[in-house]
Amino acid sequence: MLSSIYRTAVHKSWERYYYDSTVMAPSSYPIHVRECTFLTGDDNDDGYVRYQNVNKHTSEWGDSGDFLQLSDKSLLPKKLAISYFSYSDKHFYKDTLALPTAKIEELFKQAIKNKNTERYYSSAGNLKGLCFTIGIANDGQVLVFLRGINLEELVLKAKLKPSQPAAEDMYYRESLSREHYFKYAFENLSDSLKLKIDSGFEMHANYADSATHYLERNVELWKYQK
Repeated sequence: MLSSIYRTAVHKSWERYYYDSTVMAPSSYPIHVRECTFLTGDDNDDGYVRYQNVNKHTSEWGDSGDFLQLSDKSLLPKKLAISYFSYSDKHFYKDTLALPTAKIEELFKQAIKNKNTERYYSSAGNLKGLCFTIGIANDGQVLVFLRGINLEELVLKAKLKPSQPAAEDMYYRESLSREHYFKYAFENLSDSLKLKIDSGFEMHANYADSATHYLERNVELWKYQK
């Protein structure tokens, strides 16, 4: 019995929730993510954030990002470790951001109470949870949204400063120079978009303060979740 109590205490099941996470970015501000990880305070429970669509340059501001699914309940994140290259300003950004843990936990509790949790794919059957969406806008601006049915709450907004990438930040099969890594990171970006961006396209756009239209886009989908 003591061992069972110990496992329960360590696992902290009462502090765990179902959620997934993804990254979005404006198509006119393409980025290449090197790392995007939620840190929970437990090395065995840190969360990988999906960013495949962003790195394939198929993301749009406000979209739902990659295919989402739920597995086990996880501890809520305390920090976000993030690093990425930006094509538009040719900068590299890297930081670890503290998250408002009390606010996030309260949002989860209210979402469960108010039935704002969304049904996601799971091999275990119907599981409902929320989604963290990391929005990466221009000029190093990073936003963290918590989303569900009729729910989109901004929980963090930060502005990162450009930094110098270390050798480990530019590794792809081998150590690359900044120029060669940048070329690799954006090799699938269309020449037409590169030309538009290099010509100043949407240079002064401010996506960080613009609407995502997430709620309007998903009204029809949510009808089938009831």
